[in-house]
Amino acid sequence: MLRLLTLGHYRIESSKPLGPAAQQSRPLGLVAVISAAGSRGVSREHLLVYFWPESTPKSARNTLNQTLYALRRDLDAPELFLPGRVLRLNPEVVSSDQWEFESALSRREMTEAAALYRGSYLQNFTLPGAPEFERWLEGERDRLAQRYFQTLSALATRASDKGDYREAADWWRKLATQDPLSSYAAAGLITALTAAGDRSAALAFARQHELSVTRELGVPVDPAIAALISRIETDRQPPTTLVTAPQVKRALEDLSGFERFTRPVATAGRAGWESGPRTSSAAEKDAAQLPKAMAPSIETFGGDLYKMLVENAIDIVYCADVHGNFTYANKASEKLLGVPRENIIGHLFLDFVREDFRHAMVELYIRQVHERVPVTYYEFPAVPPNGPAVWLGQHVHLVEHDGRPVGIFAIARDITLRKRLERNQGYLSVRDRSTKLLNAGAFRAFVEHRMSLALRSSQGFHVLFIRIENMNDISSAGGPAAAEIMAQHVADALRLTFRTSDILARLQPEEFAVVAVDAGGDGAAVLNQRFMENLNRVPRAPVPLVRVSHAYYDPKFPGSVESLFTSHSLIST
Repeated sequence: MLRLLTLGHYRIESSKPLGPAAQQSRPLGLVAVISAAGSRGVSREHLLVYFWPESTPKSARNTLNQTLYALRRDLDAPELFLPGRVLRLNPEVVSSDQWEFESALSRREMTEAAALYRGSYLQNFTLPGAPEFERWLEGERDRLAQRYFQTLSALATRASDKGDYREAADWWRKLATQDPLSSYAAAGLITALTAAGDRSAALAFARQHELSVTRELGVPVDPAIAALISRIETDRQPPTTLVTAPQVKRALEDLSGFERFTRPVATAGRAGWESGPRTSSAAEKDAAQLPKAMAPSIETFGGDLYKMLVENAIDIVYCADVHGNFTYANKASEKLLGVPRENIIGHLFLDFVREDFRHAMVELYIRQVHERVPVTYYEFPAVPPNGPAVWLGQHVHLVEHDGRPVGIFAIARDITLRKRLERNQGYLSVRDRSTKLLNAGAFRAFVEHRMSLALRSSQGFHVLFIRIENMNDISSAGGPAAAEIMAQHVADALRLTFRTSDILARLQPEEFAVVAVDAGGDGAAVLNQRFMENLNRVPRAPVPLVRVSHAYYDPKFPGSVESLFTSHSLIST
C-alpha cells in the first residue's frame, strides 16, 4: 500500500521501488491537491488552472492525462484513482497522514492528531510557474497549521484543568516552538511553568521571548507578557486566565480559524439531533439541569488590554451563562441590536433569535455543553426589537472553570450581505470571469455594507482605484488576449498585496478597486508602494502602466457611494 507523508517533508512511501513520477514536482503536487480534496474529489478543470495555466486547454488536458498515466505506472498502482467525473484517490490503495490527522480531530483524539503533525504541510515544497497552485498551497498550509495550533492549545488547557502543569507546559512549549513569536503561546507556557513551581524556567523563557519579539519584529513585547514577567520577578502568582487577550485578538482577526477547528455537528438549519427532533420543553428541561457555576463575563477574563480590544471590536462579542443568559455584551452588540446594554444583560439570547431558528440553537448549545465541544459555528438571523433581521455567523467558545462548563464566549459577524448574494446570485454572477475578482455590482454592494459597519464602529476605511493606462494600446497592438493577460497580472499583484479580508474588484476592463480594511492613517501610501513592488516583481509582457488613486470614507462625515467613487485623489502613476 502507498503512503503519502505530507505533514513535514513531502514524500510517497512504498514497499516497492517507485518510478520517476514519484520524485517529480508537478506529479507530486497533483497527488497532493487530489489527496487534500478527500472524498469530495477535484475536477480536471481545477487541476488545469493549478498546474498548466499558460497552456492551451487542449494541450493542458493532454498533459494532465499523461501525468495521471505516469503516476499509475510509476507508483505501480493501476487503481490509484477512483472512477468518476472528479479525481479522487483510492483509500484502498493509498493512505495519507493528512487524512489521519483530520480524522483524529473529528473524533476529538487530540493527542493522536498532535503526534501526526510532524511539520508544516508540504514543507519546503514549491512549484515555480504555477501561481494558482502556490496560492492553494499557502492556504492549505495555513489551514492545517491553524488546526495544529488549536489542537496544542486544547491539549494544554485540558492538562491545566486536570492540574497537571508539567504536561501543560510540554504542550505549551510545542505551541511556542510552532509559533515562536506568539504572545498567546508564550503566556501559556510562562503561566504553566510558574504553576508547576519552576519560576526560573518561566522567567528565562519570558526573557528569551521578549528578546525574540524585539529583535524579529522591532516592537515591544505584548503588555500581557510584560505583566507576567513583572509578577514573577516580584514573586506574585500570575493568574490563570480562561481566555487571554492574544487569543481573542487572533479570533477577531481570523474567525475562519475557529471554523476549521469546529467539530461537525448534526444541527443544520432547523435539524435536530441524530436521534430525531426533540420538543422545546425537552430542550428547556436539559438547560435547567446544566451545572450552576461562575458565569463568564468581561471581568472573568480580566486585563485592560483585553477589555479595550473587545469593547472596540467591529464584531459582536458577548458572554452568557450555561442557561443562555447574557452576562456581557460589547458596544457592537448595542449598535447592531439597537438596544442599550442594560436591556441585553440578563436576557436570554434566544430573545434576539428569529423564532424558527430557536429550537435548533438550543439543541446545538446544549450538545456543546454536555459533550464539551470546544468551539461551534452557526449561522442564524438575529431579530432586533426595532429593526430588520440581521444574519450573523457565530463562533461559540465553551468556557470551563475547575473542569466544569460555566458558560460561553461568543464572537458573531454580520453576514447579511453574503447571505443576500448567496440567495440571489451565483458565484460567477458576482465575479469577473477572467480575474475572478468581484465585479462592479458586487463591489458596490460590499462597499455599501462596509459603510454601514463603519457607521456602527466609527472606524473608516481606504479605497484604492487602479487604472491600466495602456490597456487600449495593448489591445490594439496584440489583441484582446494580450490585454487580458495584462489585467490578470494586475489582479495577481493585488492578491499578493492585500489580505483576504480586503475587498478586491474589477470595475471595468481597465479599472480595479480595493477596500482596505484597518489600513491605518498612512496605509494608502504604504499599500500603493507594496502594490507597485509586487507588480514589478515578476516582469511580464505586456507591461501594465498603472495610475493609482485613493479615497477615504470617514464615518464622521458620511457620504454616498457615488461621492466616494468620484472624490478620489491621485497617489502615483
